[in-house]
Amino acid sequence: LLSHTSGIPDLMARPGWGMRRTTPATLDELTEDSKRFGLQFEPGSEVRYDNAAFNLAAAIVEKASGKPYPTYMRETFFKPLGMKDSGLDLDGDDHGVIMGYANFPGGLAAQPNANTSIVAGAGAVYSTLDDLLVWQRALHRGALLTPGSYQQMLADHAPADMKPNERSHPRRDWGFGIFANRLGDQVQPSFQDRQIYHTGSWGGFRNLMLYQPDADVTVIVLSNNYHLRDQVFLISQQAMAEALGREFPTTLAR
Repeated sequence: LLSHTSGIPDLMARPGWGMRRTTPATLDELTEDSKRFGLQFEPGSEVRYDNAAFNLAAAIVEKASGKPYPTYMRETFFKPLGMKDSGLDLDGDDHGVIMGYANFPGGLAAQPNANTSIVAGAGAVYSTLDDLLVWQRALHRGALLTPGSYQQMLADHAPADMKPNERSHPRRDWGFGIFANRLGDQVQPSFQDRQIYHTGSWGGFRNLMLYQPDADVTVIVLSNNYHLRDQVFLISQQAMAEALGREFPTTLAR
């Protein structure tokens, strides 16, 4: 589930499932939705980005812990780490979250009432820059995982013979809920330092969180405009290059 190699289809790509975008759903309901569709491929034979798999992982957490997923996350991670401005938005409240926006032919438009319940295990966390930095430091400095679990998280779980395509090019490592690649190859001037990262985009937001393990450097870029993907990426690489003492990138590589 965590390496995107389960074969379980991403529900958002399924015809007719789009109604869920405006209808709040529980993890049990999302699990039932996943049961309606067969596997896309034999588990472990391919890799395909899959939000539904992370919803199922969150459902497993609920069953194993006996607690609602938001409660488990708060009691196990957010509260002990002092992440006072972080939580899961599954109830439709705004939780003080700023408005997200998107670019349309008529101009910039607000994107209110994003239904994050349908990505409960994949993208429903709200947070702040300060809290995310706390999370990054805890994750990569040994406060959350054993050394063995940490290495398993970072390992590449994609099939060895996987061919690059429009969703995996340039080739990247597919860890557990995390990716690794030389992202500096995608800017000019380029740099070759390996970066551990994940993006985040939903309901008018476009974010990117990076970590360079050799230098123990974290870069976090948050944007409340869904269509600023290229700008967010370039800013992230400019910040990383500056922190590492590399030549400052000015453009994306095309």
